[in-house]
Amino acid sequence: MRRIQTFCEAHEIGKAVNGLPPMTRGFEDVDIDEQIVEDCDDAVDSNQGTVLDSPEVSGTYGHNRSKRNISASKTAGQSDSTSLLKSDHHSAYGTFEPGSSVIETTLEESDVPEDIALQITDGTFSWNPDGSTNVLNNINIQIPVGSLLMVVGLVGSGKSSLLSAILGEMTTTSGMVQFNRKKNSVSYVPQKPWIQNATLRDNILFGEMFNQKRYSAVIAACALQPDIDILPAGDMTEIGERGINLSGGQKQRVSMARAMYRKTDTLLLDDPLSALDVHVGSHLVEHGIVDMLVREGRTVILVTHQLQYLHLANKVVLMDDGKVGKEGNLKEIQLHDPDLFAAWQETLRVLSESDRDSESEDERVLSAEDERLELRQRVSSKETQEKLSVNGSVGALIEKEERLAGSVSWRVYRTYAKAVKYPLVVFIFALLVTQVSFYAASNFWLSNWSEAGVEIGNKTQGELDEESRYYRIGYTALTLSFAGFVVALYAAEIMFSILAAKRIHLALLRSIIHAPMRFFDTTPIGRILNRFSYDTEVIDQKLWFAIMNVLDVAASSLAGLVVNAIVTPVFIAAVAPLSVVYFLIQKYYLATSRELQRLDNITRSPIFAHFTETLGGLPIIRAYRDEQRFRKRILQTIDSNATARLYFLGTYHWSAIRLDLVSSVVILISGLGSLISCVQGLIQPSWVGLALNYALVVRTS
Repeated sequence: MRRIQTFCEAHEIGKAVNGLPPMTRGFEDVDIDEQIVEDCDDAVDSNQGTVLDSPEVSGTYGHNRSKRNISASKTAGQSDSTSLLKSDHHSAYGTFEPGSSVIETTLEESDVPEDIALQITDGTFSWNPDGSTNVLNNINIQIPVGSLLMVVGLVGSGKSSLLSAILGEMTTTSGMVQFNRKKNSVSYVPQKPWIQNATLRDNILFGEMFNQKRYSAVIAACALQPDIDILPAGDMTEIGERGINLSGGQKQRVSMARAMYRKTDTLLLDDPLSALDVHVGSHLVEHGIVDMLVREGRTVILVTHQLQYLHLANKVVLMDDGKVGKEGNLKEIQLHDPDLFAAWQETLRVLSESDRDSESEDERVLSAEDERLELRQRVSSKETQEKLSVNGSVGALIEKEERLAGSVSWRVYRTYAKAVKYPLVVFIFALLVTQVSFYAASNFWLSNWSEAGVEIGNKTQGELDEESRYYRIGYTALTLSFAGFVVALYAAEIMFSILAAKRIHLALLRSIIHAPMRFFDTTPIGRILNRFSYDTEVIDQKLWFAIMNVLDVAASSLAGLVVNAIVTPVFIAAVAPLSVVYFLIQKYYLATSRELQRLDNITRSPIFAHFTETLGGLPIIRAYRDEQRFRKRILQTIDSNATARLYFLGTYHWSAIRLDLVSSVVILISGLGSLISCVQGLIQPSWVGLALNYALVVRTS
């Protein structure tokens, strides 16, 4: 098992630290094309900076891009010693390929000084690698280490796109983004916060070790302590998927706390103040960004519409139609052009107020007191307390998936029969009995025909022809009737199962649509997806086949026992002990396989839940370079499901071996009994073959 898992692993990620392939001096383990320029060797011996991406090539950033089909080109405005290796093809976006991490080491020599945290040179970026329209054009920015940069501008001017370009989420058409080699770790707070289905503390730690002193400082800076005091289990309270039991402002502050807790060098904050009221926003800026982050010497890039905080920034960048319109601190902009500064400030103030008014029509920004009142009402409700007592642990929100124990209730079969409709169920049973009856009659007819061929006696040719014609017509009629009923049975099975699956799916959909919001608070989305995907597939494609297979096997086995009992009555006495053995094997097998099948179904839901949750936070995971941890988590969920499935298949083969042994004994008894009866003249010789044929049917079934 371990060898198979190792074979399937992506080794370029497995050997990395936190999903970040190591910075290497050269490319010893990779084949490089012969088209590399002569000065590439001279460009691999500096350790000042880390270069992000090369012109016209990739849509992702990552350490040690795959060096297959690599060619070299000189970046415009750069010296020969800073030529970059670039791929001839676009990298796969958001994959585990070697060139898909957030920060990419191209050549170790860089022009980024030690006091510069981040620099963009002649940057042109686009969302579509094959498109001709660029979102950002001619971006040239230098951000000093430990500075506070605020990015402002109109809606749609490219503020959030600038952060995405820094993170490598956009295609670099030309230019490059360079990080300081010694200070290149990144935290990212998106405009729409991403919250995991975990405890509040786990959402803030995000895989980091717990440090009480730092944790308390971050909680205080983000004004989260009053909210934590309301929660039933404090910071150990479980948060629902997408932070469904938190307000927008609370989710944004949790996202900020996550970025502040991790000791990264650069923080990219995409308008985190938009969901906060004035008092909480002011507290977060003063105590969180200025007093904590800036004083720690961390570089902060803040996208905001809150103009009242511009005086705190070391540099202000005004984005205008995908370009840098103005940059510098507030005084520099004012001294350079006072009139333009006054008009620009007034325009931004009016537009930011109109933005807030328009946003308030869709989603009202609650004050901190309103948010806490809403949270207090939610956690103190009677229904919530009942859920907490049922889950058995204070602070738990997500309910465990319901798992039945013991045998399948008859109510389940009755529900499916009701979906098919009871008259149609009776009709299917009638077709099944008729089909088996015609099959048995055709075999008896064939047996009598073969026996009639032995007793020719003094019959004339005309009598023989008449007798042969009689048996041919009878056998043909029985065979065609059997074939017709088989076609009718399978056609009815398919049509009725489709109708039943449709009714069950509509009932499921209707239940989900009319479910209260509390249901979605306590039920992971992966569990719902599992119901509408795998479980629905089982009902659509497998359930009808399994049911009809059981009915067909039961009918064939019963027919085989009846025929052998008619041919050799002593067969019943000999088979009775074997029936007890068969019953015990089946009872032991069903008890185990049933639970393993339930485990297989239950362990599949976490795979869907983790996958959908991860898809929603891919930019954040890549920014924090946490691919390895999430990859391990989904492998663990897949392993849990595969383990249950493997044991289920093992029990199936365990049962098959023992049932084959019992069936072989049945064939032996049937063969010996019919042969002995034939030798003693009790039955016709043709019936021996008939008995053995049905004994084989029992074994096959």
